[in-house]
Amino acid sequence: MRLQVSSGVKHSGELTISSPVANFFITETVYAPRVRLPRHSHRRACFCLVLQGAYTERYRHKTIECLPSHLIFRPAAEPHSDHIGDGDVRCFIIEFETEWLARVRGRSARMDEPVSFRRHQLVWLATRLRGEARRADEFSSLAVEGLMLEMVAGVARESARISDDEHPRWLRRAREILHDNFAERMSLSVIAETVGVHPVYLATAFRRRFGCSVGEYV
Repeated sequence: MRLQVSSGVKHSGELTISSPVANFFITETVYAPRVRLPRHSHRRACFCLVLQGAYTERYRHKTIECLPSHLIFRPAAEPHSDHIGDGDVRCFIIEFETEWLARVRGRSARMDEPVSFRRHQLVWLATRLRGEARRADEFSSLAVEGLMLEMVAGVARESARISDDEHPRWLRRAREILHDNFAERMSLSVIAETVGVHPVYLATAFRRRFGCSVGEYV
């Protein structure tokens, strides 16, 4: 299947609002029922607040069920496909300007995985941001950028927490051993004994976390 890359604010739905605010492109988009969007990606990272309807977003290593009042963060150039449910879907989308994102990332944690939030302060912040974007007065740009900084900080914290949960200390130690001894071609059994787990468990966890076998990683 061919990977399609979107540049800018092109989304496969009907735009009801489209405007640049500060360093961001803000759109409100309606998707028709039962539409399937093939695997594609967008050049900019974005937040997507689901206002109405339900759809499924599939990534390489995870599937996100997107429901009303869900906020999804999607990194730039992240391949995904979408399957719209039985009703119209309306989304509020904020795309990051490249220069702004590079500046913010210089002082933030990893933000390289798609993640969704529900019943979270980030949803409230996104709702406030939507109100500021619709208000569009002389102070809106300042308010939008302030809210975006809070949202990016929230995603960075959540990404760091998820990374710690999914990346236990013994697995981090196993990777460190590979980095320190990559020229020696250590066996899986030796590495597993060093970090205190069974070799099969190490092999399974390593592939699940890093997307390849220990040998391929080396």
